[in-house]
This record gives sequence, C-alpha cells and structure tokens, in this order.
Amino acid sequence: MRGYPKGPLTKRDYENLLTMPEYEKRAKADLAKLAAIDDTKITVDQGTEKSPKLMEIDNPTPMWKRAGFKDKDELLKLAETGKMASIADIRSIINAKDGTIEGDAVELSEDLVTAEKEKKEKKVVDKRTAPAGAVR
Repeated sequence: MRGYPKGPLTKRDYENLLTMPEYEKRAKADLAKLAAIDDTKITVDQGTEKSPKLMEIDNPTPMWKRAGFKDKDELLKLAETGKMASIADIRSIINAKDGTIEGDAVELSEDLVTAEKEKKEKKVVDKRTAPAGAVR
C-alpha cells in the first residue's frame, strides 16, 4: 500500500491501518469522526413534484453500517482501543451471561477437544473392524 487510502474505508481497512504504526493515529482519528456522525435519521421526499412531502425516517444504512460494523458499539470499541474484541473479551462476556467462571470455560473446551479426538479414533477403529461389504 502506498500512503493512506482515499475514499470510504471498511472495517477491515481500519483494522489493517491500526496495525501500522505510521497510520494508527490517523485511523483512530477517522474512526472517531465516523463515530461522531449522527445519521440515524434521514429526510426523504414521499410526495410528488408538484406537492413534495418531506419526512424524516430512520436511516436504514448509516455510515457505520456501510463501513461493515455490526453496531455503533463495535465502532466505538475499535475507535477507543484500536483493536477488535479479543477472544478473552468474548469469553468473559459469555461467562458473565451463563454464570461460569473463566476456568470452567477452559475446562469445557479441553473436554470437547478430548471428546472430538476420541470420536475420530473410534471411527478409525470401527472402519478397520467392520466386516467387508458392510455399509455404515
């Protein structure tokens, strides 16, 4: 890439720019500008040429949505921290919702990995011991 990109940027563009020390500051500033845009409402004309009828409606595609963010909170988090939510952040949110603690989630995931390995090993053994011509 040569220089800072021109034109509208996507979420992925911002993520990439934040990893580059020479563009990090400018990308954060642009994210802050994007977050500051209040385009929740737009004005549309639902009348005719002779009798216009201007109405204000909810904007179906605000700037943050066109940039690829799921919601304004995701945009604000990236603007504040310079990074997306980490696996640890996501795990802590899940744990807070279901009442488990960090260690429980780790043990559960290790148990699932072990169970998956055992399933694969069992399938290999079953295929070897199955009679010839047997359909599974």
